[in-house]
Amino acid sequence: MNGNRFKCPKCGSENIQSYETIYAGGRATQTSTTDGISIGSDFSVGHANTSGSSITHLAQTCAPPVREIYRGYFACIFYGILASILGAIFFAIHPIASVIGVFVPLYKCAKRVKRVNAERYLEFAQSYKQWQHSYYCHRCGNRFIIKEEES
Repeated sequence: MNGNRFKCPKCGSENIQSYETIYAGGRATQTSTTDGISIGSDFSVGHANTSGSSITHLAQTCAPPVREIYRGYFACIFYGILASILGAIFFAIHPIASVIGVFVPLYKCAKRVKRVNAERYLEFAQSYKQWQHSYYCHRCGNRFIIKEEES
């Protein structure tokens, strides 16, 4: 095992931390309850619940990648139904023939959505793995990746 593996490659400091640890440690949620009573010209009672969350700037910059999903299926279905209805109304096409005429473009659309989502998943998986091996040096601010050791 390489002894320099967990040191900053820029300044040699061992004061480094993984993005995962920084992100997990830099987030917080708060909740509080307030009760009050007022006695004066009128009697009133109050109750309030508050909640919130915060994140440090460093944790925000070390956030994990977000997986994006292409939601083109809804557009495919919407346009397919719209085309079927318009075809049946304006062109006096039998509704079944209209649906069959729209099936091929719908199928192609759904196939494209599936392909785009598969590509996006691969990109996400690669960037997430890179994020898991990313580190930050608290001494000099250097950001770097420590590659997995080969067996």
